[in-house]
Amino acid sequence: MNAWLRRHLRRRPREDAAGTPREDGARAPARDRGPGHRHRAPADAGHPPAPRDQRHTKAVRELGIAGAVLRAVERRAAGRPVRRARVRAGALLHISGPALNQAFITVSDGTVADGAHLDVVVEPVRLGCRSCGRVVTSDRILAVCSGCGGTRLDLHSGDGLVLESVEFTESERRHEPSA
Repeated sequence: MNAWLRRHLRRRPREDAAGTPREDGARAPARDRGPGHRHRAPADAGHPPAPRDQRHTKAVRELGIAGAVLRAVERRAAGRPVRRARVRAGALLHISGPALNQAFITVSDGTVADGAHLDVVVEPVRLGCRSCGRVVTSDRILAVCSGCGGTRLDLHSGDGLVLESVEFTESERRHEPSA
């Protein structure tokens, strides 16, 4: 018998599943939970339940978006300290400007963008109708054309995220627009 198996067998309690000690002093049999089972702590094992509200979900999502923006800013900065960055976000992303700025401040701590401010410009949704050719601007996606009632609509803009510009600190005095 190998050493790991001996240690594992020693760890099994000398009691049954109900917690009462076994009379013969033998170890309790291992419970068979089926193939592929992994032990996990119960959901309420000393941890508060994860919040299920919209605000928490949005904040977590915006942390991920802020991380992606930070990587783009770092690539463009090439080691120079950043004072401000500007992004254009489509309305379909449902991004809150202040929440994204706060998330950016959080993820940029200790980087070239430490202390930088993120300006968020929300771009409206632009849809083009294939039937009448009309282009409609809205803050949400539409199912039908407001001109002819057609349903063959193409999305022109409103779902993207673009880093427009990065402004460096006073020592650099340089503003670099996006290409």
